[in-house]
Amino acid sequence: MEYVKIKRLSFLSLCKIVFVGYLFSVVPVFAVYLLFTMDMKNIFTDILGTIIMMALIVFAAPLQTAFFIWFGHLISSKFMIFGIEYQKGTES
Repeated sequence: MEYVKIKRLSFLSLCKIVFVGYLFSVVPVFAVYLLFTMDMKNIFTDILGTIIMMALIVFAAPLQTAFFIWFGHLISSKFMIFGIEYQKGTES
């Protein structure tokens, strides 16, 4: 069975992985939400409120943060985003 192993995982790499998972899972949902609920008179308030909501979702829910780590790891390993070094190996 083939698996992907990270050579070295620094704190910065972990942040990048969380960011990728966050970008690919939460941002599209909130972009659609913002599109349908935006009031053009209060555009700044809507954007600010959305950013605060997104921050709360990430930092208030450890389970979701774990999901972002997993999802970001999956995306990063498939597309080699941010140049995080991966090493392919095989289980014996």
